[in-house]
Amino acid sequence: MTLETPAIPKGRFAWSHERKRDAEYIFAAGKKDGYDQGVLLAFGGDFRSVLWASPSEREWMSDQPHVWKDWIIAGNCKGDVAAYRADTGKPAWTDHVKGCIRSFGHDESTLYIGVKEGTVYAYQPSKFVH
Repeated sequence: MTLETPAIPKGRFAWSHERKRDAEYIFAAGKKDGYDQGVLLAFGGDFRSVLWASPSEREWMSDQPHVWKDWIIAGNCKGDVAAYRADTGKPAWTDHVKGCIRSFGHDESTLYIGVKEGTVYAYQPSKFVH
C-alpha cells in the first residue's frame, strides 16, 4: 500500500492512545512558493489516510511532535512553541522562549521545554488556556 502525503515525513512518530481512536503524528518538510515550510501530519492508527496536515512558516526542529493533553506541541530554533488541537490540527496557542527548542517533556500539570543552549522552561497549562 502506498500513501500520498502533502509533505515529506521526517523524524520519529508520536503515538496517541488517549483519544477516541489511535493516532500518530510526525513532522514533515514541504515547500510553499519556493520556501521551506514545516508541516505537522496526523495519521489514523492504521495508516490508511492522513487525518489532517497543519502547515507552519518554519520547519519544526524537535525530533518528534509531543503529545500532551489535547494538544500536539511543536518547536523550532527561533524559540517558537506552538500547540495544535490533536483532533483537528487547528492552532490552539503559541508562545516564545529564548533558544533553539530541541525537546519536550511533561507531567500532569507542567510542560517542559528543553533548548539546545541548556535551559529547561516549565509551563503550567493555565498560561496557555484562555
